[in-house]
Amino acid sequence: MKLAEKILELQVLTDNLCNQAKGKMNGVKMKILFLLWQYKIATPRLLISKTGIVKSNLALACKKLIDEGCIISEKSLKNQRHIKYSLTDKGEMQIKEVVENLSKIFRADEQTTEVNYGFSVATSFLNKKV
Repeated sequence: MKLAEKILELQVLTDNLCNQAKGKMNGVKMKILFLLWQYKIATPRLLISKTGIVKSNLALACKKLIDEGCIISEKSLKNQRHIKYSLTDKGEMQIKEVVENLSKIFRADEQTTEVNYGFSVATSFLNKKV
């Protein structure tokens, strides 16, 4: 298979696994919570570049997450238009639950150094492309 086909296959299969692990959480919410968990603090620009969500949809999703008590937004002291998002304890607990569920699915494979290395290389490469 060509590289593009492998990437699409990987997306389809990983989306399926993530759907099994996330329970009632929708994909956009999971992406935002995961990125905030990973980066601790994120600007809308970072979230847009990593998720591919358009600015207006990101704003709506973040507003909903704020209303649910999963994230908080902070405005810059220098420029009130600059916003940064971070997780609340509730949001961190929710994304950790998804990670734990995925860990259970992959428990047997986590012992394989080769698999971990392959994922590490792939994520590093894709992060450079985003």
